[in-house]
Amino acid sequence: MRHALITALVAALVAAAFTALPAYTTSTSSTVTVKGLQRQVNGLRREVNGLRREVRANKLAIDARVRPLEADLNCSTRVLGVTRYNGYVWTDGADFYTTTAWDSPAVGQAPAAWVQQIDASCVTSGMSTYSTSSMAPQRLR
Repeated sequence: MRHALITALVAALVAAAFTALPAYTTSTSSTVTVKGLQRQVNGLRREVNGLRREVRANKLAIDARVRPLEADLNCSTRVLGVTRYNGYVWTDGADFYTTTAWDSPAVGQAPAAWVQQIDASCVTSGMSTYSTSSMAPQRLR
């Protein structure tokens, strides 16, 4: 009886092994899993490559915006406080005019604005980052 019980147990184990064996060997279930992983890896590679291109493009755009700022910084020598004053009178030899002007504030007076002093070598006669502006004078009546 003992021998028959062992034989039946061995037969059941062998039958179970043969029914489970295809799932762990070469059947389509392992091939599908590998193919699925390959698709995922390839998709991730494409996404990484796209992100790398995007980072390179953003870096180029940022560098293009930073270069002029660095050049401007190199041209800046210091910051000056100024105040706008009214009533300056000047003449062209025939008529008198009144205008406003920016000047250094009086001792103890807070500046109305701050202006950046630019190294003269950075200003050219052509198109420049730095341009000059003027205020139109007013004729006295």
